[in-house]
Amino acid sequence: MDPVAELIESLTLERIELNLFRGFTPPGGANRIFGGQVIAQALLAAYATVHERLCHSLHCYFLRMGDPSIPILFEVDRSRDGGSFSTRRVAAIQHGKQIFNFAASFQDPDEGLDHQSAMPEAPEPDSVRPPKPVAVPQEAGETVDLMRQATRLSAIDTRYVRMPKDQARAQIWMRARGRIG
Repeated sequence: MDPVAELIESLTLERIELNLFRGFTPPGGANRIFGGQVIAQALLAAYATVHERLCHSLHCYFLRMGDPSIPILFEVDRSRDGGSFSTRRVAAIQHGKQIFNFAASFQDPDEGLDHQSAMPEAPEPDSVRPPKPVAVPQEAGETVDLMRQATRLSAIDTRYVRMPKDQARAQIWMRARGRIG
């Protein structure tokens, strides 16, 4: 399957009830669920209960290791809908226990103060070579499973800009390998 289509499919949630959603983990990964997947699915569940507001704050808590062999239930608590802000709490549940939860705040689109730092100098994305493929050993084991998951063809083209080793910074260009919509 096309990596971008696989990404979109892996983030698609099934609505079970008004505030209850079911998400799935794509096959072929390690024996645990990748945290970014759970964050994205929980955020999508919250967004399904908010209208025309943008998430501006998100706090995540990983509580237990997730089991990729079973679906994840996402229970949304509509904490508050005010004049210009909405607040949601989402619990990700497996085996009757929370594996992850978060609190998010959504705001009406609005002009505000601009206090972002200027983008640092960087080469153009296409001038940076993609990372070389990593050979994954054939033997079994959790480390090999994680390597296999990390090195499979990704929906996201990630290019690392080389930085001096004495700096605690990195520059990374990222973009989807295809149209997401």
